[in-house]
Amino acid sequence: GFSKFGTASSLQIFTLDLAFNEVGPDGALALAYLYQAPLLHTLRLDLCCNKVTSLGAYRLAHLQHSATLQRLYLNLTYNEVDCSAMPALATLQNASKLHTLHLNLMYNNIAKVGADAL
Repeated sequence: GFSKFGTASSLQIFTLDLAFNEVGPDGALALAYLYQAPLLHTLRLDLCCNKVTSLGAYRLAHLQHSATLQRLYLNLTYNEVDCSAMPALATLQNASKLHTLHLNLMYNNIAKVGADAL
């Protein structure tokens, strides 16, 4: 599965477009293992329309543990994510080397409470 990407010792830039593939929360967990890739500095994940849900968004927040990630582009448009996942997604900014974070949450159930958590 995707969790093998976390052990990719030479992976520096990774772009993956999985739009409309029903990745779900389990697929999000597998992708979160990318935080372990020792040289990864740029990550672009397009997970538009994948039923990731709030559980999957929470799992993707594990990317904050990357020691090398500098740029993260995460598209979670149309994924049934609600405000309960916002505190977890807000922790993405805690990645030690991260200086660019682009988070697309269009057409989810974030509401003002969720937006405030970000």
